[in-house]
Amino acid sequence: MNYCLGCNTCQKNGGTCVYKDDVSEILEKMIKADIIVLASPIYFYSITGQMKTLIDRSYAKFNLLSNKEFYFILSCAAPYEDLYKDDLDIAINTFRGFIKCLPNATEKNVIIGDNMASMEIEKTKAYQDAYNLGKNIN
Repeated sequence: MNYCLGCNTCQKNGGTCVYKDDVSEILEKMIKADIIVLASPIYFYSITGQMKTLIDRSYAKFNLLSNKEFYFILSCAAPYEDLYKDDLDIAINTFRGFIKCLPNATEKNVIIGDNMASMEIEKTKAYQDAYNLGKNIN
């Protein structure tokens, strides 16, 4: 996945990026979906570079990502909120800033997984919350 050049070529030629990589296929799947889940661990106060790159590259077809429901899942190694609250705010606001650019996009839910350093992910509340959320999406 290449980084966006900011060259605006995609806006001049119907949404085709100068890069020929997996992003066009990912965007087509996002366009066809009714619900999109954005998930990322928190690294140095924000989402991963790969997730940010996908968000940036979606500029090619962002108008086609209209009327979508978004769910955010974030994870961090910190064991309690006092240690990660600032990190979390930055990461969530990155996702929220993205969907503010999309026509009629709606934030439906945010799931936070903390204490992921323990590597007992299946035992966490966030794991169960994500499972239940997935089961109940219509």
